[in-house]
Amino acid sequence: MKPLIRSKNRDFYNSPGEFRAKYKGEEKTLFAGREESSKSETDMKVGFYEKTGEGKYQYLNDDKRVPHLTLQDPAVVHINTEYGNELVLAGVKVWPSHINGKEELQYATVFYRDHGKGIEHLSEFLTGPSKMKDVRLAQSPDGKKITVFTRPQHSEESLGGRGKIGYFQVSTLEDITADKMKNAPIFRHQFADQEWGGVNAAEYIDDHRIGIIGHYARFDANSNRDYIGVSWILDTRANVLSTPKVILERSDLPRGLMRGSKSKDLRNVLFPGGFVKNPDGTYSIFGGEGDMRTFLAIVPNPFKN
Repeated sequence: MKPLIRSKNRDFYNSPGEFRAKYKGEEKTLFAGREESSKSETDMKVGFYEKTGEGKYQYLNDDKRVPHLTLQDPAVVHINTEYGNELVLAGVKVWPSHINGKEELQYATVFYRDHGKGIEHLSEFLTGPSKMKDVRLAQSPDGKKITVFTRPQHSEESLGGRGKIGYFQVSTLEDITADKMKNAPIFRHQFADQEWGGVNAAEYIDDHRIGIIGHYARFDANSNRDYIGVSWILDTRANVLSTPKVILERSDLPRGLMRGSKSKDLRNVLFPGGFVKNPDGTYSIFGGEGDMRTFLAIVPNPFKN
């Protein structure tokens, strides 16, 4: 377990990990993450890197052909479309607004697709509902269904509270709408009152079960944020989401809570961003710690009872 990339004079974290995509017309292994200054959360962008060797990455954002995406917490997935195995990238867009004379930050999940051409050609095609982060996609092995995971928030716990998990299914990317996200049924009893969580990455593990990694969060007695990495299995036939299984906490990483964080209240934050199954049956988990740096951790199969 080790930190991966440090962006010069900038924090780089909450990465979905390595993924394959075209760059300059060739298939490459790329790496993305949330990049921003150490004293801010609003000058963010998606940082892109190309893997050039074991543990070696080249920064791509200096290439003007690489899009400047002002998003937090990027997520990547491949969806089979008429353009082939298409790259879809999602992230959280944040913008200021004035409500009742007060400035308030608004946010929504925004989606981009490359139409099979590469990251230089990523273009926006969908914006989710206001105040909804962590919308994630997973496509069934036969390519006939796309499961869309939602994370509504609401003043009433039964309608979302600080953040609960919902989902719905469609056939194509074009079928996904903000209204469907907003109205998706939710699992009401995954989190206690004043706790919250969401899906960070998901992948089918057979024709009807989806392996999920995500976060489970709460405030501690001193109002510090406590985020842990958990896994679930969604059985889409039975419409049952398993109880969360703890797979990783920040204290499990090298030097754990002794490492830095963006602020004191984020010291115990671990945000798993993506996962890859290894040949030996273990899983590589990529993500961010302390809202400051990336990590890679190897864990036992998180979807095995």
